[in-house]
Amino acid sequence: MLAKVVLVAELVHLAENLKDKPLIYPIVFKSAVFSALLMSFYIVEEVLVGVWHGKTIAESYPEIGGGTWSGMAVVALILFVGLMPFFSHRELARAIGKKKMHSLIFNHGSLDESM
Repeated sequence: MLAKVVLVAELVHLAENLKDKPLIYPIVFKSAVFSALLMSFYIVEEVLVGVWHGKTIAESYPEIGGGTWSGMAVVALILFVGLMPFFSHRELARAIGKKKMHSLIFNHGSLDESM
């Protein structure tokens, strides 16, 4: 479900306003926005499933990171750091082109001169 949230958010160009900045800015910004989005969707999903099964909203609220605010912040930080390689790869491919990125990854780390 969360992968679909990422795909739909990218489809509607969420967090695309830093394309003209150095790559670190869109990478960090997208990681932060998408980690908040994924945390929110996870919480909403768990609450809706709990309500569907007859629980109250308070009973169905998930205990993320032990249920404390600091635990939730740690989980959000882990998600933020975990999304950085994903967005680093996406932004680098956007900046240099998908063909050059493919060449760098699959052709012994060198650019194919025919591109």
